[in-house]
Amino acid sequence: MQVHIFTNEGLYSNSLIKLLEKQLDLEEHLFIFRKQKSTGQDYSEKLSKRIIYSSNFRSLLCEVLPILRKAKWIYFHYLPYGPSLLLWAVSPDLLRKSTWIIWGGDVFIYKEKNRNAKTRLYELLRHISIPNFPEMASFIEEDAREAMSIYRSKAQYIPILYPIPLSINQLKDLPKKTENRTLSILLGNSADPSNFHIETIEFLARFKNQSIKVYCPLSYYTDSTYVDKVIQLGKDYFKDNFIPIKNMMTPTEYAGFLAGMDVGIMNHRRQQALGNVLPLLFLGKKVFLRSDISTYRFLDRAGCIIFDIKSIADCSFKCFSEMANSAKQINKRSVEKITSDEYCTSLWLNLLNKHQQ
Repeated sequence: MQVHIFTNEGLYSNSLIKLLEKQLDLEEHLFIFRKQKSTGQDYSEKLSKRIIYSSNFRSLLCEVLPILRKAKWIYFHYLPYGPSLLLWAVSPDLLRKSTWIIWGGDVFIYKEKNRNAKTRLYELLRHISIPNFPEMASFIEEDAREAMSIYRSKAQYIPILYPIPLSINQLKDLPKKTENRTLSILLGNSADPSNFHIETIEFLARFKNQSIKVYCPLSYYTDSTYVDKVIQLGKDYFKDNFIPIKNMMTPTEYAGFLAGMDVGIMNHRRQQALGNVLPLLFLGKKVFLRSDISTYRFLDRAGCIIFDIKSIADCSFKCFSEMANSAKQINKRSVEKITSDEYCTSLWLNLLNKHQQ
């Protein structure tokens, strides 16, 4: 039996499990979630029997650990950063039959290692644990290579891709944005400070007298003080043209929302927000990223035309807002190629079938 361990139940895990259900006999797979989504997921009755929830450390020890001992192979979908690291540090035998499937944040958390005594302990446990993984899988190879370098790992790199909740077929059916004189700008993808909202708002302040609307998603984070600060600064610069979005949207609603944008700005310092960036590029939107992160390099290699966020400080409003139709078509073709169901499925089958023998 192959066992999948997820930290959270959400859109990406749901999309993956449904994809695998179409391709595999999931009687040979078990899915364990450490946190259950409060609204639940619409799994089939058969699939629901292959899912276990383990919400605390005691459950992990008493219920999950015996399952892992018997498992043929284990997949860590994101490496948790917390007390469970102690369990993995003292279980090298389990990690040696495991694949770490990297999400990004679970690599770059090492930059927080000196925050306090707890983070220093967690980092020590990671240095003990991570070299035992024989495989690291990631959509962006640079993230895996960085983890290998930091933790002196000799793991094999395996390319992988989670199906994005906003499927390309779904995006194809969206109506085109109605042309108007107001430029709609998407700022970030959540309320997490890793979006560096304050810096981005100050970048955009030079265009405050232009005909723009700045839409800022501020969900997925619980620090109301930070959120209030972002909203206050946005309103100070852009008045009613700064539109904070606190409510969660369904994938269908969010697809329509992205279709209404003209420009997307993701000011993350690491690989993040691909689930937003790829649909934006496919839809012909102009996307600004930091040029010193792995996401930028990956998309550039894939043939996408993207822009360095630092260029906003010097470019004219026309330069900032416009993109050639030829560039839009290039991005659409490039994204369609790397996110197709066929390509995504082939990557997962390559990984899972490898450990089915």
